[in-house]
Amino acid sequence: MLFVLAVVAAILWLHGPLGWGLVGAAAAVEIGQTFFWLWWSHRRRATVGVETLVGREAVVVLACRPDGQVRLDGELWQARCAAGADPGERVRVEKVRMQKRHLKPGRRSARTGGILEQEGYVHVSNVALVDGASHKPSRVHTVERDGKRVRVFRRSGDAVAES
Repeated sequence: MLFVLAVVAAILWLHGPLGWGLVGAAAAVEIGQTFFWLWWSHRRRATVGVETLVGREAVVVLACRPDGQVRLDGELWQARCAAGADPGERVRVEKVRMQKRHLKPGRRSARTGGILEQEGYVHVSNVALVDGASHKPSRVHTVERDGKRVRVFRRSGDAVAES
């Protein structure tokens, strides 16, 4: 925006070297701002997903005895506190995506009935292979090489190591 104003001022009011100097200074400021905002936006990696909540502290909103609600980064989450917590207390997130399975007693003595708590699964569509060249998640497609179908990373074009 500053660059556009400098060009308009140079055309309408400031003729000669003073106008060109103003345009050059405005261009330098615009380029500096561009680099600053690029640096600012890339200063840390984006943290997304429920898995990033593990280990962080939250504030209890509704009493956890054993179920309640906590506030973390302005969002309300359902929580389960084994020891119990009152509103206003700080708690630490230990597990996410926990599921309860209600099991009936089996015929064999090895399987007793009760409630089994285990971590939930992540669907395969939410998992990506990590490209060895860029160390980032990448999609995969198949190509023919030497008469054989080979899976290849889209990001780098390298073949996927088959195990």
